[in-house]
Amino acid sequence: MRNVRAYIDLKTNIPDLHIDYVELTDKKGTVYNFNPNESSSFDMEGIHFSAEWRGVDIGEEDAAGQIAALPSDCKISAVGTYYELSVEDEFIKEMEFTLSDATGDVLVTKSFSIADVMPIIDRT
Repeated sequence: MRNVRAYIDLKTNIPDLHIDYVELTDKKGTVYNFNPNESSSFDMEGIHFSAEWRGVDIGEEDAAGQIAALPSDCKISAVGTYYELSVEDEFIKEMEFTLSDATGDVLVTKSFSIADVMPIIDRT
């Protein structure tokens, strides 16, 4: 059985933040759009936000079996967010996005991060 999970850790001043998708772009300009396809959970403590997606799609396709082929030179290029509370000078920083693909006895994990740089925030 294949099972892809994504883990998101970041700092933000948005108290009711929900992440709809995370976009990665490699050096060739290829864009990979990751979004949850099953249940997810999140936690907000102070300015620390963490989330776990249990089931991940790349675009419209299940990400199972595809994480190993993802280029390691990818960078976080956009974060799709949803929030209702009005926040002045909203920010996302020190973000880490980790993908974990468990297939049988093989576990493939890849992490991507930004430090003190706000990615593009698309607010839906």
